[in-house]
This record gives sequence, structure tokens and C-alpha cells, in this order.
Amino acid sequence: MIATADMTNSKKVLTTLLCTTVASVAFMVVGVAASSTKGAKCACDSGTVTHMGSDGSECTAYCGGKHAGRATSSAVGDGSSAAAAAMFGGQAKSKASDGGNASCIAQPGNATSIASGTGSNAQVDTVGGTGKATAMSGGNATANTTIFNGSCTVISTASNKGTTVNDCSARKSIAEGVADDGGNAHAESSGTSCEANANATGDSSDAEAYCSNHGTKVTAIASGGGVAIGSDSEPPQCMPNGGTAMVMSPEGDCP
Repeated sequence: MIATADMTNSKKVLTTLLCTTVASVAFMVVGVAASSTKGAKCACDSGTVTHMGSDGSECTAYCGGKHAGRATSSAVGDGSSAAAAAMFGGQAKSKASDGGNASCIAQPGNATSIASGTGSNAQVDTVGGTGKATAMSGGNATANTTIFNGSCTVISTASNKGTTVNDCSARKSIAEGVADDGGNAHAESSGTSCEANANATGDSSDAEAYCSNHGTKVTAIASGGGVAIGSDSEPPQCMPNGGTAMVMSPEGDCP
């Protein structure tokens, strides 16, 4: 009876161990399955790093030269691509999701690009200053800075097949463009402490704002196919074309 009891207890122990082992293996398998579809993440302080995500995404980070700075990029979702490059102490960060394409280069400066959605493209190129581009739902956003003394800021936001390209090149100046629903916006600041803002919504809508003088501010807004062009050196142009067009500038307002 004692032998039988010992055998029974041994069987119970073996059964328990077997169940525990099976459960552990099952947990590991589930864990692997749950984490098997991952995006791509890249970061560097020197050299080049490239990764492919198991979900079909990809990223690249490049840091060139001595005191390159830092570049980070991440992508999630099939077809998503993120690339970031830093040189001369620049800071670059890109993020892509759901098929978007984000790229940026800081040489030097601070560059940030964010793209989400198939057909969305965000691109930033900074030579000093700070640039940020955000593209969503098929939008195309580009931000550029060129400044060797001091800093400037450029912000680009595009969604729903809108397109915006914006530039800053003067100390403490700001250029910001927003484009939505197929609109086109362009802002350019080349005067110290000046500010240019352009906002376009709707197919064939075009908004352009330019500032080149110290401390001025120019705003151009267009929608529904309208065209608005403003600067601090020429009279404003407003052509509603069945939509709306508005300019506010030192050279006058319209309509």
C-alpha cells in the first residue's frame, strides 16, 4: 500500500510538472505570437543603423562626422518608412505609421518629421534653427531652414492631400503653413523677427505669405478654390474664385 501510495504521489508530481511545463511553453508561444508583429526602431550617435520591422516597416538613422549629434527614427505598419540623419551636433527625429513616409536631416539644428497614412510624406531639412513637418491622410509637408547665425522656426502641416512647403532663414523669424483637402500653402520668412503664416483648404486653393522686413507679420488664408498672396513689400492679392481669400499684411489687407 505504501508503494502504491508513493507511485500515486509520484504520478501526481509528474502530472503537475508536465502541466506546468506545457503551460509555460504555451505562454511562451502565445507571447512570441503576440509580439511577432513589431515595428522598427533606430537610433544612433555615430554611424548608420537600419532595421526592418516584422510588420513591413523600416527605419534608418544616420549620424555623420565628429560630434554628429543624435538621430532617432521609428516606423509602424506595412509600408511605413522613417529616416533621420544628424550632423554637426544636430538633433533629428522621424516617425512614420500606417504607410507614411517621414524623413529629416539636421545639419545642424532640430528636425522633426511625422507621417501617418498611405501617401503621406513629411520632410524636414534644417541648416540651423528648428523645423517640424507633419503629414496625415495623404498630405505632403516640407519644412526647411537655412540660418547660420541665430535660430528660426518653420512648421508645416498637411492633411487630406494638401501640400505645404515652408522656409525660414532669418533670426527669430517664423514661417508656418497649413494645407488641407488638396490645398496648397507656402510661407517664407527672411526678415529678422518677422512672421509668415499661410493656410489653404480645398482643391485649387492657394495661400502664400512672405515676410522679409524686421518684425513684420503677414497672413494669407484661402479656401474653396480661392487664391491669397501676401507680403510685407508688395500689395496683397485676393482672388476668391467662388471660395474665400484673405490677406493681412503691412502693405494692406484684402478683401
